[in-house]
Amino acid sequence: MKKIVLAASIAFAPTASQADTVENAKDLLSQWQPASVSLTDNGILRVVLNEKRISDSMYYAVIQGFCFAPLLQMSVSGVESVFVLNKLETQGWLFESGVGSCDTINNASNARVVIAGSTSTHTDTANGL
Repeated sequence: MKKIVLAASIAFAPTASQADTVENAKDLLSQWQPASVSLTDNGILRVVLNEKRISDSMYYAVIQGFCFAPLLQMSVSGVESVFVLNKLETQGWLFESGVGSCDTINNASNARVVIAGSTSTHTDTANGL
């Protein structure tokens, strides 16, 4: 029985790499004081801000803040996309390109255009996201 419990706890524990990614993301996004930051198994970084509504300006600022990672040599490996959500997790924005686009964003003359090209909005007032 102890072996089964140990195996189950290992299977559901975040890897060191995931934990480092989440901690680095929290550091990068600390000025927005996120209510939570987590990384799903399929590479979605979920950033929940303590706001009723996430405006496009807030979203762009969060993504640009996240993209400081390569410039600061901070590892955010495994992030395939970034979900920025309101405190109820019912409204938000999805950046579908993840950390792979950060160099392009950091070198772009208009980063908002690059971010917008990989963005979709989400609203689900009944079930959250």
